Amino acid sequence: MDEAASRVRYVGSPYHKDVPGFAGMPKRRIPAGSKCPSHLAHDVTTVQAWLEEAVRAGRTGRWDADNRYPREVFHRVGDVIFQAVLGSPGSGEYHGFPLEPWQTVKGMENA
Repeated sequence: MDEAASRVRYVGSPYHKDVPGFAGMPKRRIPAGSKCPSHLAHDVTTVQAWLEEAVRAGRTGRWDADNRYPREVFHRVGDVIFQAVLGSPGSGEYHGFPLEPWQTVKGMENA
C-alpha cells in the first residue's frame, strides 16, 4: 500500500467543480456527478494528502488489471465520504467527489 500511495496523484476534474481551481475551469456537471466543496478548488495539497492516506490505510475498492493502482479510493471527513476514481488505467491520476449522504461504503461507517 505504501508503494501505491507514493505513486498516486490527485488531478481533479472540472466536471465536479462550480468555481475555477487547480482542475481547471468548471464544466457542465455530469448528471450523476456531485459537486465538490468550493473551498477545495485551490487546495490540491490537502486532497493529495487525503488520497495518499486512504491508499496507505487500504480504503480502496477494486484495483486495475496490473494491481498498480486502486480504481476507487475512499476517505471520510466528518460526516462526508469522498470517493476518488482512477482516471486512465495505469495513470495513477485521480479525480474525486463527495458521495451523497444516503450513499454508504462498506467499512467506512465509522472510519
